[in-house]
Amino acid sequence: MALLFDTSAVIGMIERRSPTLIALAERANTAILVSPLTIGELEHGVIIDRGPQPAETLRLAKSSLLREFFDPDTAPRCWALLRAANGRRLGVNDSWIAATSICGGHRLVTQDARQAAAITAVDWESTPWKSPDVLHVPVGQ
Repeated sequence: MALLFDTSAVIGMIERRSPTLIALAERANTAILVSPLTIGELEHGVIIDRGPQPAETLRLAKSSLLREFFDPDTAPRCWALLRAANGRRLGVNDSWIAATSICGGHRLVTQDARQAAAITAVDWESTPWKSPDVLHVPVGQ
């Protein structure tokens, strides 16, 4: 199973140097994946911050992490399910990143507790997908 890091996990690994996320990435027997939305969120960070750290985070993410695109046949339905089940508790980009992970059969890695709770709270038994594998790594670990 591949690991798909959301934006919070990428920032946690690169900027906050989370020992748990670094160890997870080093032990992974597969590439670490990111959604193009994560790259977009990092690009946004460069535009609004203009400091050296966001630019370095973006550079490292683009050069070392593989992009995982969502399945255009199944991800829109999964995204809609996540949005319907969670409303505004789960952001639009977070919903797309989660749908990409779920439809691709990847383990989603996040430092966002609210996102992890929202994804796992969905009644997955009544959907075409199995319950997603979400790993929440709290900030500071």
